[in-house]
Amino acid sequence: GQGFSMTRHDGLAAYAEAINLADAAGDQATGIRARVFAGRAASSAGETGAAKTSLAAAIRRARAADEQALLAGALSLYGYVLASTDATKVDEGLALLSESIAMNERIDNLYELQEAYNTQGNVYLAVGRLADAQRVFELCLGLCERMASANETICAHLNLGAVQLELGRLADAIAHARKAGDGARKQGRKFPEAVTH
Repeated sequence: GQGFSMTRHDGLAAYAEAINLADAAGDQATGIRARVFAGRAASSAGETGAAKTSLAAAIRRARAADEQALLAGALSLYGYVLASTDATKVDEGLALLSESIAMNERIDNLYELQEAYNTQGNVYLAVGRLADAQRVFELCLGLCERMASANETICAHLNLGAVQLELGRLADAIAHARKAGDGARKQGRKFPEAVTH
């Protein structure tokens, strides 16, 4: 309703102000970061045009300033927005995600690398490229296990389970769901039992 759009508008206005302040102060990194946050907020609000504008500006500025970690994050988000909102831009979005992945590998930014894998896998899954989705989610799982990040590992098993289900490999899907369930219980979480049966 009205209340929600007001707060959403206030949020976007706050980011716009943060961008202006950072630019006025000549603070490149904060300006780039604020544009990425603004892009994420606009994307969540369904304002795709505004999201693309903000993220494209973040990418341009991050390239110019050689801010590689910020660039990798902006590329990943922009790639996702493109691929998920415009059927003609899926390949372009996936290419940006690949660039983000390569950059995160190069600078050894493992948490962002895992996020970019996850996003790329979800795009592949959404467009029905199941073999690609499986390959990327497996890379993601391997990385999560290497990082010993329990929540992300649970997520990777669920994603792989979803792919196996789409491929009609029920036993494999169940095996991944069980591993996700075991991981969740180790975390002391109540896990949806339906998923693990």
